[in-house]
Amino acid sequence: MHTAAATAAIRNAWVKIDKARHTVDRDSIPISKSREEEVEWYSRDDEAFSIVFDKGKSPFQSEQFHIPHGGSVCSGPAVKGVLDKSYKYTVLDSNGGMVVDPQVVIKA
Repeated sequence: MHTAAATAAIRNAWVKIDKARHTVDRDSIPISKSREEEVEWYSRDDEAFSIVFDKGKSPFQSEQFHIPHGGSVCSGPAVKGVLDKSYKYTVLDSNGGMVVDPQVVIKA
């Protein structure tokens, strides 16, 4: 659980998922590890989505994130040893179909 001081330091990089257009509003998401920034994915549609990083290739604690329909999910901060690198991920719709394939860029 974040304290009030820690929460103030976190700036989420919001990513909107639009299935109808097969897009996210940000193809590349730069976040700062030193500022404890996180990614927050949310659905513009009334549909659930999954964010999936390749096994062993996630910059976060988890390799998968599940976004409820009309909701959002945060990545949490980047884990140790993941600076100055890009990480591709896949957005899957509720049927397992790929919507788009963007990336997260972790900076110092």
